[in-house]
Amino acid sequence: MAIRSLIAISIFASAALPVAAEPNVDTQVYCDRDLGYHFYCDPDKAVSDPVEEVPVESEVVVAPSASERLETERAIFDEAKAAMVLDPTPANVERYMRLQKRWVDNAAYMTAQWKRVVWSNPDLDESVDWPTSQLGRQAERDIERAAEAASIEAIKDRYGIFYFGAGTCDFCAVYEQILGGFADRYGLTILPVSVDGRPLSGFEGYQVDTGQRARMGLADVTPAVALYDAETGEVIPVGYGLLTISELEYRIRALTTMAPGEEYGVDAHDLD
Repeated sequence: MAIRSLIAISIFASAALPVAAEPNVDTQVYCDRDLGYHFYCDPDKAVSDPVEEVPVESEVVVAPSASERLETERAIFDEAKAAMVLDPTPANVERYMRLQKRWVDNAAYMTAQWKRVVWSNPDLDESVDWPTSQLGRQAERDIERAAEAASIEAIKDRYGIFYFGAGTCDFCAVYEQILGGFADRYGLTILPVSVDGRPLSGFEGYQVDTGQRARMGLADVTPAVALYDAETGEVIPVGYGLLTISELEYRIRALTTMAPGEEYGVDAHDLD
């Protein structure tokens, strides 16, 4: 009886020993199975893998451009104007007037700034080369007249001056007196041509147009003046209609001795 009790105690004690002391085949087989992340056999392994966080891009706020702001202001102004016209209540009229005053005030302020920029930048100040005062304009005109007289004197032996008039043209009769004075001032010879075959009151000797004007490529308009370059055979229209002596002087100088833009001191700009 005592022996049986010892055997029972021994069996009970063996069963109570830790099972982790020896590897268990059944446990290894269990852990080798793909059971998902809820059945990890390694107690040190994390329950789940960390989720990679995707950074959220912050929205970039782009400030409106100057042209966009101007369009917005115009839209507000136009809407206020339309509201005033369609429903001229005191409130609508006052709103439009205040918006208009803001535009006018801003324009005046811009003008003041414009002047200050011009005054401090001589390359932007046209009055440096083209005086606006009475004294400056008179001095400039005297310089221009001297230059015009010199240019006409320099080209009068090379260019012929053709005049096309008509006996039935009232303006032509006045223009012929002007051309006579112009020719006398500079010692020029005017070659008059009557386009209708009738006498020209300002010229005793004249030719009848037998196609000269068309061959020169001139418009069918009277009176007309053109230059003929004896060296190149080029015909240069000076102008149509009744021109003054000062206008004739200016145009002949510009057409014969100056490049386009030179009279204003500018060159062509490439806008591409």
